[in-house]
Amino acid sequence: MEAVSCPICSVSLKLLSEREREEHCDICLDSCSFLETNQNRKRAFSELEEITITSTSTNENHSPSSNGLIKQPRTAVNNSKWASILKGKEASVDSPVKTGNNFISKQRQMPFYKVLRFGEQKIAVDAFNYNKIPNVTAYFLTHFHSDHYGGLGKTWSHGPIYCSPETARLVILQLKVDPQYIHPVEFNKEVEINNIKVLFLDANHCPGAAIILFNRDVLHTGDFRASEDLIIELKKHRVQLKTLYLDTTYLDPSRKFPPQQTVIDTCAQLCSYLQSRPARYDFFFQRNLKQKILVLVGTYTIGKERIAVGIAKALNTKIWAAPSKRKILEAIGDNQITDILGETENECQVYLTYMNEVNLAKMKPRWNKWRNSYSQVIGIVPTGWTWKSSAQKFDLETLKNKNAYTSADQGSIRVYKVPYSEHSSYAELENFCHEIPCRNIISTVTSKNQNILQQWQKQGKAKSDTKSSHH
Repeated sequence: MEAVSCPICSVSLKLLSEREREEHCDICLDSCSFLETNQNRKRAFSELEEITITSTSTNENHSPSSNGLIKQPRTAVNNSKWASILKGKEASVDSPVKTGNNFISKQRQMPFYKVLRFGEQKIAVDAFNYNKIPNVTAYFLTHFHSDHYGGLGKTWSHGPIYCSPETARLVILQLKVDPQYIHPVEFNKEVEINNIKVLFLDANHCPGAAIILFNRDVLHTGDFRASEDLIIELKKHRVQLKTLYLDTTYLDPSRKFPPQQTVIDTCAQLCSYLQSRPARYDFFFQRNLKQKILVLVGTYTIGKERIAVGIAKALNTKIWAAPSKRKILEAIGDNQITDILGETENECQVYLTYMNEVNLAKMKPRWNKWRNSYSQVIGIVPTGWTWKSSAQKFDLETLKNKNAYTSADQGSIRVYKVPYSEHSSYAELENFCHEIPCRNIISTVTSKNQNILQQWQKQGKAKSDTKSSHH
């Protein structure tokens, strides 16, 4: 299990899920509420941490695997104390060992797939939690999610960081990294960095997320959602992959959730349907109340905004974002989002909020405030983990009739978990590996289904050999 700590307060996030890590970092970034209680520990960790760097093979495929087998991410040594941010409780950190007046933290291992070698050059991808990595001349950041930028902060001085312009603005704005270390790379424009050809392509993940193609034969997906547009773009560049570092979050045949646009359209239809129903009687105010719904859409620091935009367009309304969230969205510079933001809460029927706010426990106490203006409050929790069935069609009737929601206060508050994800579904991963074959696939997310990757790798090798024989 990879060592992960919060870049703001330095608490260990190692045992938390990606969603829980995002929630914790959201809290830290927006309120800095953990800084005071962890000031001493943060200083001890950021200044005196020792690390163990796992050695990387130098085979010509730029991969730690020379025998064709799929490599699993290595795990760090278990420590006695772990993070627990759940239900608002503060996490503990791995206690530094005191020697005299100094603090030295426990050693941590770095997963091998974080460092790539190209001839004499070594570069690192999403590897900021390990201090300066020996002989690494360039650091790459695929996107602005905490489990990828963890370790970055105003004290960073270990080398140049290459990322998309959107991610660059957020790293400077939110993490206060010195701009001299930040080097934005435009999408779809091949550049040369340390004699390595580098191409950034849209990862179809959160805003600014990139997959990175090195020398047209090594691809690191970071986190991505495979799409036909991405496959077409890669084929346009005539890639012949030797090594693929693959986001395998949903490497499970049961995870065949619907396409993103299908979920966006279905949620928009649901909200339009709920608002179009006849007026209802409000027993609290003893009056007939015209249907006017308020929709809370769960998001991360960035990510999931597209579903809110689809709902807002269907309801012909604006989107409300708290000042801290709005600042982030404006820094990203995506006009599809910023053009639809409202200036006041009252003019908006769609609110961007954090994932941990979209539940009955948090929404019910706020109902008395909302009920004077709205007939219903709808919570939308977008997550790929809610859907396993590939046989059942996901549409409006399914969402209405499958009891896919929980409700309270006579149905005035409803929460729907919908299968919207910004990671590739199993079917999309399978199609991507079929269309962009590769001889060596390295999983960057621990999965029990490595045999599937071995099969895809075998098929990719056969395709590559067939192409070579034709030439």
